Amino acid sequence: MISRNAGPPVVSDRGGLPEICNGAGFHLPIPPDITPRQRVRVPTEIVEPWVDLMIRLEGDADFYRAESKRARDASLMYRPENLGPRYLECFRGILDG
Repeated sequence: MISRNAGPPVVSDRGGLPEICNGAGFHLPIPPDITPRQRVRVPTEIVEPWVDLMIRLEGDADFYRAESKRARDASLMYRPENLGPRYLECFRGILDG
């Protein structure tokens, strides 16, 4: 079930995260040299866009509502009734191939 209270996803540009958001939410860059094992402070210019976005989402109710709706709409592709037929088609293609 899709939560009616969920806000838009804010993810990094790594891996498949932007694709999973299906055109909604926000995917912000993290340079490749920034890693979880990093022991030095992340430069301000890397963190600033994330903070600015959080401030805007918190302070601009219309922006938050619009982006939340976009995210809910984009998430519909993951509902079982929408995703199931895609899996079925994929597996049929494998079996027929």
